[in-house]
Amino acid sequence: MYETEEWSEEIDGNHHLTPAGERILDAYEELAITIEQVMEKAPWFQRLSPIRTDIPVRALADAKLYVSSPNSPGIVLATALKLCDPRLDNFRVLTSIFNPTLFTAYDKLLKLGLKGEAIVDASLYDRLHEEDMEHFLDDSNYDNFRIFYLEETLTLGIGIYDEEQIAIGAYNQIGEGEHIVMLLSSNEAVVQWGEDLYNRYRERARHPSETPN
Repeated sequence: MYETEEWSEEIDGNHHLTPAGERILDAYEELAITIEQVMEKAPWFQRLSPIRTDIPVRALADAKLYVSSPNSPGIVLATALKLCDPRLDNFRVLTSIFNPTLFTAYDKLLKLGLKGEAIVDASLYDRLHEEDMEHFLDDSNYDNFRIFYLEETLTLGIGIYDEEQIAIGAYNQIGEGEHIVMLLSSNEAVVQWGEDLYNRYRERARHPSETPN
C-alpha cells in the first residue's frame, strides 16, 4: 500500500519513506496520541460542553486527572485546597461550586494581598445569598482582588495559578456523571486554552455592585 500510494520507495534494495509517507506517518502518530488522550481523559471530556471543540487534546498528555466518586467524594476538593498556596502571586478563578471550606481558605490569602479576580456563576451567586454568605461576594476588604458575577449557570470551574498552572473542573447536573472531574496541567498550550476560555466569560461578567437587588 505504501508503494501504491507512493509513500515509500526502494533505494538500493531498501525501502525508505517519501516526504508524503513521512507526513502520513506523522499524522497517524498525532491521531494515535489524540485518541489515547480522549480515552484516558474521558471522564473529563464527558462533562464538558460539546461546543468546546478547540481543546489542545495532544497537550493533555502530562495533565493529571482527579475524579470524585461516591467512594471518594472529596478528592477534587482536597486537590483544590493543596493548590491554595501562600506562595501564589496571582490567582484567577471561575467557579460554579458552593464550597465554604474552599472559600474560607482563599479568603485568608486574599486578605494577605493575593492579586487576581474571581467570577461566580448565577447559581453560586444565588446560593451564597440563600445561605447568608453573600459576604464572600464583597471584595472591599481586598486590596488586589476583585469579584465578578456572571448571569449564566455553569457546570465548569477554572483556576489559573500564576499564569503557569491551570485547573479545569467540570461536572454534570444529572445522569451518571454528577461528580466533579478536575484536570490539572502546566502545559503552556493547555494553560493558554483555559485562559482564553476564562477571558470569554470575563468579558460577560460584571461587579456584584452592578447587580439589581
